[in-house]
Amino acid sequence: MAPPSSQEISEPETQFIELPDDDVNLWDAVEIVAELGNKFKVKWDGIDPGTGKPWQDSWVLKHDATDDLVAAWREKHPRSSTSMLTCYSQLIEYY
Repeated sequence: MAPPSSQEISEPETQFIELPDDDVNLWDAVEIVAELGNKFKVKWDGIDPGTGKPWQDSWVLKHDATDDLVAAWREKHPRSSTSMLTCYSQLIEYY
């Protein structure tokens, strides 16, 4: 039997950790839009009632992203294809 692929195994830094209050503190995410260090930038679903606009993308720790979001990100953006320019522009935007 062949070993599971890397898509099927979460790395410890990206493994989602369930908590007892998840039903209150989790929000619907559309997709991961960037990766930097130990964080993902997430595009959120829904509209901010205060502004009437979509929720602003925000950075979250990798272990706060669900496995399905991470798998979709990894499929679109294999680690080897990340260029230094992309990393630099994300770093500038982060700070």
